[in-house]
Amino acid sequence: MAQLAGRISLRDIVENVSAQGHLLYHLSSAKLTRSNLSRINEDKPYALYEALAGKLLNRCQGMTPDHKFRFKNPLYSLEASIINLCLSVFPWASFRSTKGAIKLHVGLNHDGYLPEFVTITEGKTSDIEMGRTRAFPSDSIIVVDRGCNDYDWHNQLTEKGHILCYTPQSQCAVPSDQPPAGFEEQRPDQRSNHQTDKHPGSKEMSESTSPCRLPGYHYK
Repeated sequence: MAQLAGRISLRDIVENVSAQGHLLYHLSSAKLTRSNLSRINEDKPYALYEALAGKLLNRCQGMTPDHKFRFKNPLYSLEASIINLCLSVFPWASFRSTKGAIKLHVGLNHDGYLPEFVTITEGKTSDIEMGRTRAFPSDSIIVVDRGCNDYDWHNQLTEKGHILCYTPQSQCAVPSDQPPAGFEEQRPDQRSNHQTDKHPGSKEMSESTSPCRLPGYHYK
């Protein structure tokens, strides 16, 4: 309740619960005090909350209806969020010179909109580092942002039959005002008045030994 309601202190939690004290009997709960709440938080191991979260997740997964898409492939989204921590309280969570943080890595299964996996790491851990450890069902569609930009990993997913998609905000293409040095050829586009440059990273389908190709075109 405290997390969902955005309560930030023991006093805040107790006052919020006390305001609805007449409803506590529904939870078979007695009056809550700050000392009791503090003792409970100190004595209970984290494994209790981990097990509770796992049971709730399994129950929700069995209740959520399957979401139908226009395709049969499983759909996953990989995302990571930085959670700021006070560095003086959590010195092990060093993120920057004066800041502490951890990173929450989530893999969302869109068939039910529930997390398939959740991992907490140090704030400096890269998204792709955790992405490489994930296993997906056959022929999955995996949506990522530029934090997972790793072409070797992309090729591994392609060889396993997965489809990788970037979010629209992930600008992994070369900006048109910053062309890389040493492009191979320049030719007019027959379909328009634009001109395209072919960069060393790109290959024709017949030239490529891998089904995963890296396009390198930009318009002038």
